[in-house]
Amino acid sequence: MRKIGIERVCQKLNSKVIGTHEDYELLLLTLADNLKRPYLKMKNKSTGTYHIEGVPPEIKTVEEALNYRNSTEERPFILT
Repeated sequence: MRKIGIERVCQKLNSKVIGTHEDYELLLLTLADNLKRPYLKMKNKSTGTYHIEGVPPEIKTVEEALNYRNSTEERPFILT
């Protein structure tokens, strides 16, 4: 992904945005097995770069993806 960029990867995998919240997007990516899988796209606040992380197939919203990723429903404090 570093060589071709996250946007190009998303384009090649026919990404579809199914939810957004602040700097987060929940994407459906079509992988080699032809199944659509959810990925959380997020912006790294320290570097300004984007990355994606896979989440379980039952995840349907950004909030659910963040809860899964953080293992809690509580939102972390924003560090400045």
